[in-house]
Amino acid sequence: MGVEKPDPQIFRIAMERMSVAPETAVFLGDVPSVDIAGARAAGLTPVLLDRHDLYASIDVPRLRSIAELPQWIATV
Repeated sequence: MGVEKPDPQIFRIAMERMSVAPETAVFLGDVPSVDIAGARAAGLTPVLLDRHDLYASIDVPRLRSIAELPQWIATV
């Protein structure tokens, strides 16, 4: 494979292997410079896991816990 985050190709490979269209996928990550940037560049909806409220200035949905994800998905 030879790629790693934040290269959007790693996200595209994963979506292809799962037969999922990137525009229908959500990626929950906790490192903005790697997870959010890569997911966004690959066309996925990025969501930031911000457990300690450190990234208020990042312009993406932020969750404090993975447990919040199902409820967030239900509202979009």
